[in-house]
Amino acid sequence: SAYEKLQGIQDRIANLQDKEKKKLNELNKAISNKSKAEDTLIKAQEELAKQQEISKQVTLEEEIAIERAKEALAKAEEQVGSSKLADLEYEQAKKRLEQAIISSTSSTRAEENALRDVESAKDKVAQETERVKKAQEEYQKAQEDLAKATEKNAKNLLEMAIAKKEL
Repeated sequence: SAYEKLQGIQDRIANLQDKEKKKLNELNKAISNKSKAEDTLIKAQEELAKQQEISKQVTLEEEIAIERAKEALAKAEEQVGSSKLADLEYEQAKKRLEQAIISSTSSTRAEENALRDVESAKDKVAQETERVKKAQEEYQKAQEDLAKATEKNAKNLLEMAIAKKEL
């Protein structure tokens, strides 16, 4: 009947308005989630920088180990050339000094964890950026669908007029 047809047109418009609102809410949520992910990334980057600075600092124990290795190297150096054993002890002392220096400035577990957190946060930002893009596309489509349903073109006006006239 004409009433049902008119009611159908109005219901379709109402459904499309609801869908548009829902898509707008989804878009706003996606934008909020992306913002949170970006904040998490910033915090992770700050923590990484902090841990890298801590890793660069040489502790007192490491400093003592380096000084002992330097002394051992100096003593072994005095004996270089006197025998094969003295030459080997010199090479060993040199390696111990290198290792003491490397271990005093190498990254800590906390720094490695902070680096992983940064990478994870970057991935999350990328995911949320994609979700925002998808939500924007879906919202735009919902707006277009609603616009088509409500545009005052001849066909829509004629259908509504006919439905009203038939009432």
